[in-house]
Amino acid sequence: MTAQPDTRDFGPLGVLIQSLADVRIVRKIPPGAFWPPPKVHSALVVVTPDLERMRHVADVPGLQSFMAGIFSHRRQTLGNALKHHLGERWTQTFKESLAEFDLAKRPETFPVAELLRLAARCSDGAPGGL
Repeated sequence: MTAQPDTRDFGPLGVLIQSLADVRIVRKIPPGAFWPPPKVHSALVVVTPDLERMRHVADVPGLQSFMAGIFSHRRQTLGNALKHHLGERWTQTFKESLAEFDLAKRPETFPVAELLRLAARCSDGAPGGL
């Protein structure tokens, strides 16, 4: 939830939460704190909704779907991920309209704000938004 771009843990959940709220790790919790102990470490987090950020996201389920779509094949470039996610909407003209985004990079390398701009651009003119 707090992962930063270009890290292994950065993904659709983190993008979605960070686009709507402030997230802060309060404490790390070792596996021994649970019975039976899990094979992972846990953390206590505080998620504080941010009304200003929330105003900029008109369609949360659509954003969630978009992020899941572009992150579904982690080793693909953004261009290939968009091609798979957008299907027949992915035309040469549409691709050219996204020239400001480096489509050769992987989705996890983009900051949250840039991914939100991309999601908004991809929802323009789409039936029902994202």
